[in-house]
Amino acid sequence: MRRFQFRLERLLELRRWKERERELALAKILGECLLLENRITQIGAEIGASRLAVFTHGARVDVEAMSRRELYVRRLAGERERTQRALDEKRREMEKVRARYLEASRDRKVLDKLKERRASEYYDHQRDEEFKSVDDMNSAAAAIRGLGADVLGGLGADVLGGLGADVLGGLDADVLGGFEAPTYSADSRRP
Repeated sequence: MRRFQFRLERLLELRRWKERERELALAKILGECLLLENRITQIGAEIGASRLAVFTHGARVDVEAMSRRELYVRRLAGERERTQRALDEKRREMEKVRARYLEASRDRKVLDKLKERRASEYYDHQRDEEFKSVDDMNSAAAAIRGLGADVLGGLGADVLGGLGADVLGGLDADVLGGFEAPTYSADSRRP
């Protein structure tokens, strides 16, 4: 049986490649979002750690250090806001990339299902053709064996009622094209 050849295989490969490219783009942007989320968490931890700092040296309070800490916390809060805006933008971009990936995946799946269905139809058809071919060969072999005297049960011209040229419509050897039934010896007969 011949192997199934899908005529749209090149298109399917192109769609698989396109899906893979979109999947990589989605993974890249997802990684960027995770980095931004981690940075926001890290900034929050830095702000919390700086608020826990003690600015006392004995009985006196270090106002200058408190002022520096407050400026540092403001800078971190500003950075966290900018990072959050960047994360929101990346998430919107990620949704667009995800939609393109899902579209490419759907297109590839449609062709995969078509290929599976066509392959199934092809192999079903090939199996049916093979069964027909085997059946035809068996029928032909039975017909050839049926022409032998042993299958006819020893029927000769006298048993067949003496059918002659007038009964058979004047058919003779040259009209039949010289057809003769093949004869088999006991050694060459197939089981």
